[in-house]
Amino acid sequence: MVKLKHIALAEAVIIIVLLGIIIRMTFYSPSENVQQDSSNPHGVRLLSNRIYSRILEPGSFLIMNFVPLRNNMIDFITKNKLDISVYVRNLKSGGGFVINEQKKFFPASLTKVLVAILVMKKIEKGDLSLDTLIDINESDRVDTAGTLYMSPEKRLPVRTLLKYMLSDSDNTALRTLQRYTDQEDKFLIMNYLNFYIDRNMDKKDLEEDTEHNVVTPRSIYNLFSSLYLSTILQPAHSEFLLSLLIDTDFDIKTVAELPDTVTVAHKFGANYTNNKKNFHDCGIMYIHPKDVKLFYCIMSQDMYKETASKTIGLLVQAIYSYTLDVRNKFDYYKTNLYESKILEKKDGKREAYN
Repeated sequence: MVKLKHIALAEAVIIIVLLGIIIRMTFYSPSENVQQDSSNPHGVRLLSNRIYSRILEPGSFLIMNFVPLRNNMIDFITKNKLDISVYVRNLKSGGGFVINEQKKFFPASLTKVLVAILVMKKIEKGDLSLDTLIDINESDRVDTAGTLYMSPEKRLPVRTLLKYMLSDSDNTALRTLQRYTDQEDKFLIMNYLNFYIDRNMDKKDLEEDTEHNVVTPRSIYNLFSSLYLSTILQPAHSEFLLSLLIDTDFDIKTVAELPDTVTVAHKFGANYTNNKKNFHDCGIMYIHPKDVKLFYCIMSQDMYKETASKTIGLLVQAIYSYTLDVRNKFDYYKTNLYESKILEKKDGKREAYN
């Protein structure tokens, strides 16, 4: 019995030592010595924590100059007399650009992303679950977008309604789920995201008031970055909503002629009622081979659907092509010059040789 106790004690000590080693390896890395051995006399970390934690590779050339792309887009927009705003942001570096950033637009179905977040907050509070069955009232059924209004189903789980609302942009699903959002959450999150200019939000329908419910592309960036960074929802719920935005009724990958190596989690919004012409597409472009994550938002008005769709496709393709081209150039530089080439001093000059 005594021998067993000694064995158990020894095992406990070994486990504690191993845990200490793991913790040490997790929170300490040789990169910390770089800071300690540098010329910084203050002993305070002055670089991004992403460098110390090795999330960001030193010498990555992550920050990108978007000025040439922005200038080309401004020329295109001006030449074609388009009423368009463009917002692009590199989600890894924060760099990007905007065009007509103060322009306000009716968001149309972009509001469905907000409603999905509000529904998820109810789930996180324990008031709902993804499997909760919700009644579809006859007053919820509208034929303005989607096909759910024709379905004989009287009740559907939240999970299915969310898919209808985000993937198919279904307005019947929107009206059904909107009844299950919390007013307090709505006020809090809308203000947090700066989503609406009009502050009488309790008197407005999220999808129908085209006169007062207006947003800027920056507001949509706040909306999507809250999912990407999971600042409002738990990570699993944020990822679930983004996953529903990949295969959508408006196939931006086909319209923009993007390759299979790109994934886009996006939402389009279109409103062509009461002499209004609004067409938008906003989302996150994941360029997998380069580990690039770009938010883009293109909002337009006074353009017919076919023209707006084609124009947005051209702009998204331009964003992708420019980013990939710049990334390839820097990757080539890193591989062939910055890393592989040997630089020597010769006659007082540093020269690269093959």
